[in-house]
Amino acid sequence: MDRVYIFKVKLDSREGYIYKIGKSSGKSSIDRLLQVQRAFFMQYRYITFAAIIRDRPIANAFEIETKLHQHFKEKNYYHGKKFDGSHEFFKCDEDDLLREYDSLIPLKRSKPKQH
Repeated sequence: MDRVYIFKVKLDSREGYIYKIGKSSGKSSIDRLLQVQRAFFMQYRYITFAAIIRDRPIANAFEIETKLHQHFKEKNYYHGKKFDGSHEFFKCDEDDLLREYDSLIPLKRSKPKQH
């Protein structure tokens, strides 16, 4: 099942955080995070701080990713050079981003085991 993730990224010490909203296939978004970091490094020759702050499986991942991109389109962030995934970064309020993400992909609570 595909996943929709949010990566929290710090490009350098002068700027605040930016966020990458994306979709990945497979069981984890870690591979995608490493791909984006590598692509950034190949363009800029330095390593960014990056962390996964949301990563949930969802059947309609492309639709959810598109909704999030549309919701934050006014906050789209471009660093200056193209690299894999460079058009999916946003400079926005983290709380607003997480609230919108959580409203579209609620956390599924597992039921307690009956003894």
